[in-house]
Amino acid sequence: MAMLMIPSKVSSHVRFLLMEFNDSDYHSLAQEICEFFDHGVETSICVLKTCFTFWKGGHTNTLQLENVVSLVLKRVLEMPNFATLLSCALQDFEVTPEFVTAFHSDASTSEHVDSFMHLLSSHHSTDKLQFVHNPFPSVELHEADVFRSMDLNSLDAILTETAKETSVGDLIEELGYGITSDASLCKDILSLFLPLTEAAISRILVLVAPGTTWPRVIENLDHEGFDIPNMEAFLFFMMVVRNICKDPFPLHAVCSFVWKNMEGQLSFLKHAVLAPPEIFTFVHSTRKLLSIDNMHIDEQTALSNHAWRSLDLLDVLCQLAESGHAVSVRSLLQYPLAHCPRTLLLGMAHIETACNIIQREVVSDVLPLMIKNTQDIGFVLNLWQLNRELVIWGLLDAQNLGPDSMLRIIDIFHELKILSSVINSVPLSLGIKLAILASQRGFLEIESWLSKCLFLYKDVFFEECLKVIKDIHFQKSKDIFSKQFRSADLMSDLCLDATSFLLNALKPHITSRQLFEELEKVHEAVLNIGTFVAAAERKENPIEAPPSEVQDKMYFIMNNVSAANVESKGKEFSEILSIQYYPWFAQYMVMKRVSTEQQFYDLYLKFLDKVNSQQLYKEIVQASYENCKVLLGSALIKSDSEERSLLKNLGSWLGKVTIGRNRVLRACEIDLKSLIIDAYEKGLLIAILPFTAKVLESCQSSIAYQPPNPWTMPILGLLSEIYSMPNLKMNLKFEIEATMLFAEWCQICSHPGENDASRTRHVLHLYQSGLLKGDDKTESFFRILTEYSIAHCISSGEMNSGALQSTQEVQEPSFVAIDIYAKLVFSILNYFREQESSCKSFLLSKIVTVIVRSILKDADDEKTPLYPRPYFRLFINLLLDLSSRDHITDSENYQVLIVFANAFHALRFLKSPRSAGTRYNVPLVNALVLYVGLQAIQQLQADVSESRSNAHTAGMQMFKALSCELDAEGRYLLLSAIANQLGYPNRHTRYFSYIMLYLFFESDQEIVKEQVTGVLLERLTVKGPHPWGLVFTVTELTKNPRYGFREQGFIRSAPGIEEV
Repeated sequence: MAMLMIPSKVSSHVRFLLMEFNDSDYHSLAQEICEFFDHGVETSICVLKTCFTFWKGGHTNTLQLENVVSLVLKRVLEMPNFATLLSCALQDFEVTPEFVTAFHSDASTSEHVDSFMHLLSSHHSTDKLQFVHNPFPSVELHEADVFRSMDLNSLDAILTETAKETSVGDLIEELGYGITSDASLCKDILSLFLPLTEAAISRILVLVAPGTTWPRVIENLDHEGFDIPNMEAFLFFMMVVRNICKDPFPLHAVCSFVWKNMEGQLSFLKHAVLAPPEIFTFVHSTRKLLSIDNMHIDEQTALSNHAWRSLDLLDVLCQLAESGHAVSVRSLLQYPLAHCPRTLLLGMAHIETACNIIQREVVSDVLPLMIKNTQDIGFVLNLWQLNRELVIWGLLDAQNLGPDSMLRIIDIFHELKILSSVINSVPLSLGIKLAILASQRGFLEIESWLSKCLFLYKDVFFEECLKVIKDIHFQKSKDIFSKQFRSADLMSDLCLDATSFLLNALKPHITSRQLFEELEKVHEAVLNIGTFVAAAERKENPIEAPPSEVQDKMYFIMNNVSAANVESKGKEFSEILSIQYYPWFAQYMVMKRVSTEQQFYDLYLKFLDKVNSQQLYKEIVQASYENCKVLLGSALIKSDSEERSLLKNLGSWLGKVTIGRNRVLRACEIDLKSLIIDAYEKGLLIAILPFTAKVLESCQSSIAYQPPNPWTMPILGLLSEIYSMPNLKMNLKFEIEATMLFAEWCQICSHPGENDASRTRHVLHLYQSGLLKGDDKTESFFRILTEYSIAHCISSGEMNSGALQSTQEVQEPSFVAIDIYAKLVFSILNYFREQESSCKSFLLSKIVTVIVRSILKDADDEKTPLYPRPYFRLFINLLLDLSSRDHITDSENYQVLIVFANAFHALRFLKSPRSAGTRYNVPLVNALVLYVGLQAIQQLQADVSESRSNAHTAGMQMFKALSCELDAEGRYLLLSAIANQLGYPNRHTRYFSYIMLYLFFESDQEIVKEQVTGVLLERLTVKGPHPWGLVFTVTELTKNPRYGFREQGFIRSAPGIEEV
């Protein structure tokens, strides 16, 4: 590496040496001066200029000085860039006869005089030249560019004259690699010798980088600017490489590691893999596959350059894919996937990376082809022995290809004698499916296999079995809508035949009663699906299904319809679905939507109204009749609770589309009276009575069918007769009571002349019927009423049916049924005399427990999320009603508080959609704050007494304790619940304002004061008008010096608060 030399200092030093020169050894002086030529072009030119200038100026010992200059010139003429150096050094120098004579005097220099005299005469002596950069400058060198500002006419003249006598290689050798410092100038010089031959280009590269190790250069192609834009550029690059580097291309430079410039590496590889073998070959890879047996001629052609046999190539491609370039790698692999898939898959089986992304994609694409090809059995075995994990991954995808592929897998592995190994190696879910099919083929003794798996995996295996069985039957029910209601899925049929056997085989091995009961439920669910499927497949004339793309559009519409878009979705439906497919849609709606989504009934009815097609409505009603009759005629309806639940849902829907719309419920389709009588004789009342009750629910909203309608009254009379039978099961009586007695209560509450006497008579009737004793009958009675009122509220809200959407559009639901139910509970509790307060609290506990269980049941339902608003409304109604009773005692208040505290404690772990993302039960916090506040306000309104004062103090202490003990999140929710009560000017608002100020004043924790301020200010910063209670509280807090608001530390550290 040349040292940094300052030209002015070099010139001064050389001049000093020449001035001090006497008759001493001139050889030594010349050698010392020539040493400066090793320090770059700029220094060399500076040295020459100084020598020429000093020699021209004369010296006492001119002869000896000429000897020094002659030796210096001789050294310059030995340098490859001597022409550049002399041209620059002689600039502005007058070439005199004495100067030429000096050249002639030395034999070693005189031979160059003519050519340089010609060169110098070809350009203007007045041109001002700059210095040239070193062609590969280092950070230590700062050299000027000689050629950049040279007059191009002068340069052209020199080059044109020179080109007549020399080749481009000779010129580059003569000019030196200094010309490469300016790309445009270098291009102009080379353009004079076009067209350039391969040999010329190679010689140029060697000349400008003498002594370079070219394999090492290729290894360092990983830099930011490297890119091969197209195949032409790749071919040119390889042409140059072949001429300057005689060794094979160093594959390790592009295949052994991932470059920093990954895009550049991929640009090289994507052309290299497609290049013919004479241009580029991977035959020298350090790791490569051997040839594969039975290789087709097309596959051999695709492997001509050995690219896809190179494990080094596959390895680096997989790594590049996992480094953010999966799309480019997938594109690059399209060729081998199409032309040599077996070689590619076998190569991928040797590659192990962090995620194995590309390897798994390749096996998913190629393995199904191998399974279908009978000649590839040996290949599959080789693959299994080489990389089991990769084959398993392919099998997981292959199970979705259809029955033929799965059965083929069973046959292949059985023939290879590795079936048992495969079943035991794959994940449990796939292993169970393979085991079922293998047992059907006679290849596996499934009882023995089950015993072994249950012993090894315990309940985990049992749960996987249940999931597989559910999945099989869910898929079976789904398929009937896309295959004209005719099942053609052989695997599904085989699995359906095998699951009953599998379930029976599992039962003896289950020791947990809970798991056994779940197994029974799954077994029933399997048979339920079979009921619908069997009925659909028994149709003489199969229903015509629309094309798959139309089906997908129908599914999308029904998955996304909501109250907000029902009109546009109805219009979209009419434009897409032809009338010939209405029967298909009607079956889909009733079997897949109506049977399980009772909360959306009103939305579906509105959707049908917007479609406004009498033909479609007719098909919907007919499908409802047919599916009701399927379940009514099922052999499982008596023993299967799931089928009875479906029947109740369909009964409710049937009532809505007929009776609820003042349409006839055709007796030729379903005759309720005959159905009840027949059910009584056959012992099927357990299914028929709930179904009938659900159908009759719509009578309340029907103008035509409301009692005393001559069709309705006989059915109600028949139900009354059955109710009075002595041996009727209690749960059936409840169904009847809930349908006459709640309907009657609704009429009492909605009657303009409602009075206490009528309500008291109704409660007395309930009491005399034995429904208020607090036993199991009481619990069942209130459970039915709770479920009915909640269902009514939810269905009235018409929630968005898009179950997969991240948010739900919810219109304001109707709380009429909730309010009426709460009023019934209050009337029942108010019926008990004061001396029966213990009975009253016991009954209240029973009712609230029923509500809590209903909430927990809805929360555990995986099909639909918990909708908390009806329950919240019910709790608020009960709290308000119970706290407003006349002559209420402290003891009773305490009992009420205990009941609700236990309820809220049981619900503490629930998260509702309104409080998602928090570990606190937000409705519970709000309800607690409201209840305690209401109790305190009521006590403050009464006469002052010690007990009331203590109760009020207890409430204040509770708020203070919670504000201190809760963490930041819980405290924020508590303070927000209090702030939500700051409304209009009344006692309620003043009390909660006092609570907020009390917590600020009494707390000794700055965080509490800061959060109180934050909760208030975040409400104040939104656009007004603001509630009176909020403004009053903030004003009192900030203006009253009692609270020392402005002295708080968090106020001083956040001056923006004062501005707010």
